Amino acid sequence: MKTGINGEMLWYKAFGENFDGSGIFDVNQTTDGGFIVAGTTHKYDSWGDPFIMKLNSCGESEWCRIYTSTPDTFDYTNSIYPIPGGYIAYIYRTGDLYANDHIHLFRLDPYGDLLWQQQYALSDTLFSGAAGEHMMVTADYRYLINGYCYYPDSGTVEPKYLRPLIIKVDSTGN
Repeated sequence: MKTGINGEMLWYKAFGENFDGSGIFDVNQTTDGGFIVAGTTHKYDSWGDPFIMKLNSCGESEWCRIYTSTPDTFDYTNSIYPIPGGYIAYIYRTGDLYANDHIHLFRLDPYGDLLWQQQYALSDTLFSGAAGEHMMVTADYRYLINGYCYYPDSGTVEPKYLRPLIIKVDSTGN
C-alpha cells in the first residue's frame, strides 16, 4: 500500500497467488523511486525459497527472481539494499541448528541476476550454529551482518557459549 503525506491510500497491490505462502521480510526504496522487496515464497519448495522483486514507483512489477537453493529448508531473503550497479541481499538458509552454512550474501545486477554469492562463518572450526539476524550497508559500501554463534572460551574447545557475531564484508564479497 502506498499512502500520501496525510495517510490517504494512493494505491494498493497484492502479489502472489492465493495461499502460496509468500512472506516479505524487507522493503527499501530504490534510486529511481521504486521499491525492492525481499522475502520467501513457497511456489517451488513447500519449505520456502528466497525471492526478490523490483517494483516501479506505481507498485508495478518490473522483475521478480526466485533463488532456489536447498530443497526442504526454509530459505529467505532477510535484507535487501540498493547499491551502485545493483543490489546486495542477505540470504538466510535454515537447516541443521548447529551447522554454519546459514549466512549468504548475493550481489545482484540491476535486473536481479546473480553476479556473485558468498557464504560466511565457515573459516573458524570452533564456530557452531552461526546465524545472522540482519545486514546493513555502510557509507563506503561495506556490508555488516550481525548475529550470533556458539563459541568456546579462549584456549578451550568445549563448552561453547552463545556469543555475538559480526561479519564485515567488502564490496567484492571478501
